[in-house]
Amino acid sequence: MEAAMQRMASQLTGIMIVHPHGRPSNMATMLPIQLAGDVVVMLVAAWLLDQAVMLKSYAGRVLFVSLMGLIPTLQTDMPQWNWYGFPDAYFAAQFVVHLVGFAAGGLVLARMVK
Repeated sequence: MEAAMQRMASQLTGIMIVHPHGRPSNMATMLPIQLAGDVVVMLVAAWLLDQAVMLKSYAGRVLFVSLMGLIPTLQTDMPQWNWYGFPDAYFAAQFVVHLVGFAAGGLVLARMVK
């Protein structure tokens, strides 16, 4: 284990995803899949917000949904940064993307779910 750790510290390392026969890249397929995932996530957030009956103010409801953006960052992006050495800039960008995305969703959901 010690030898492996020393090699990781001093030699070329990385993660690569290989598609030996290529991979079709079709925006007409990928965008609807991403949209469906985003809609499902916001439906889950709306349900959680509906269950959070103690949140009476608009700002409290927005904050509640906004903080849900920490979940993907802490559950997925932080381990990738910690264990696999993903760049700091990537980790920071993902943190911002998730927080801003959930905050934008929270602005809408907090108006709809009272």
